[in-house]
Amino acid sequence: MTDETDQPFLPGFGLAPRRPRATEPPRHRAFLALKPDDPAAERISEVTLRLMHENGLAGRPLKPKNLHISLPLIWEGAEFPADLAQTVSARIQTVRLPPIEIILDMAMSFRQPKRHILVLGATRSVANIYNLNRHLVFAMGSRARKIAFTPHMTLLYTNKPVDKQPVEPVRWMAREFVLVHSFVGLGRHETVARWPLR
Repeated sequence: MTDETDQPFLPGFGLAPRRPRATEPPRHRAFLALKPDDPAAERISEVTLRLMHENGLAGRPLKPKNLHISLPLIWEGAEFPADLAQTVSARIQTVRLPPIEIILDMAMSFRQPKRHILVLGATRSVANIYNLNRHLVFAMGSRARKIAFTPHMTLLYTNKPVDKQPVEPVRWMAREFVLVHSFVGLGRHETVARWPLR
């Protein structure tokens, strides 16, 4: 019998799995996300390096191909389900939203127990991101509504915080959202499926 920690977390399909014990963290996660286009990803990487230099931050910036704004968490566990994209696709068929402009214009830090996370946030396009997330949460089921959502893009896991500060805006037109398969702790992301905003 499969342990329940290996079962997919699909909001609305019963209870979410209990958290794995500290000695057995999930090896895989799946979440919906917005990803910047290549020119925006390059500019974000430049902003990251500048913030590191100006604030004396240590650490390795996220790879440009891993940059994203997280939307609902869909699943986590030990073995990635082969049919997950098909299952998610069936639930989000009702989501019909046009492309949205993303404007990242604020740098800040989130604190974790042993490190800080340098992120970019949005002050002007945040309503668009909230709206998309709300539609996806509703499509995926009521369980996802209980997960706190603060739109942001992670840039770097580092040794100290930075003061909240404006940055030169990075813009792109988000024309799709994607399902990301994250290999936990390995710095590896794979785009499993994508759906247009239309």
